[in-house]
Amino acid sequence: MKKEQTFYEHIDELRKIILRSLLAIVFLSIISYIFKEKIFILLTSPLKQSLVIISPTEAFIIIFKLSILSGLILAFPYIIYQIWGFLAELFNKQQRKTIIKYILSSVFLFYGAISFAYFIVLPMALDFLINFGNLPLIPSITLSNYVDFAAYLLIAFGLVFQFPIVLLVLIRL
Repeated sequence: MKKEQTFYEHIDELRKIILRSLLAIVFLSIISYIFKEKIFILLTSPLKQSLVIISPTEAFIIIFKLSILSGLILAFPYIIYQIWGFLAELFNKQQRKTIIKYILSSVFLFYGAISFAYFIVLPMALDFLINFGNLPLIPSITLSNYVDFAAYLLIAFGLVFQFPIVLLVLIRL
């Protein structure tokens, strides 16, 4: 049995969890940067056309942003694990088992939603939006606009697919 911690010990433990989570994000962002070409090709392949940049720093900023976003997405399970490690002692054994099921379901739904959005929704949305109204227009999409659109869409789907877990938790409460 662990001894009771003081308020300051809890705060210190929380600080360590935040630091470890930030280090994981930084480390995975650096790894993502190493694979920036593959990540860029993967993200832009549903567009099936060239992108344009309109400022000298646009490509640099977008690759930096993409690396951080990839690092955050990859670090998601580790961050959840760190948070769970901090909160687990608040629950009894049966509650822990239930919460672990919810956490695993949440991670599965998050990555499943991102995959669904990437393979199904993103290509359909791009086709619909670019060809809207069958007008004789030539799309000239900027790198920044496309990456922002794709990233927001993928993250939004990842978060929206968390809704069933939230409902289950609220029902159990």
